[in-house]
Amino acid sequence: MPVVANKCTPVKSSWLTHVGLANGHLFVVFKNGFCAYYPNTDESFYDLALVYASKGHFVHQWLYKILPYKPIKNP
Repeated sequence: MPVVANKCTPVKSSWLTHVGLANGHLFVVFKNGFCAYYPNTDESFYDLALVYASKGHFVHQWLYKILPYKPIKNP
């Protein structure tokens, strides 16, 4: 199944450029162009990422070394 973005929001961060929702799951786009898709997430992770004070801290607190990701092309 192709990964299709439902929502994609630009964010102010030293690490990220965008936070989005694709096929009902969170994806994040890093400043270096890498896009990580988190299939074990849902829209609540997207909502939390948007309200988190630091988007980079959100990635470390909720995603990094906690949930598996899949590298994808930026949807």
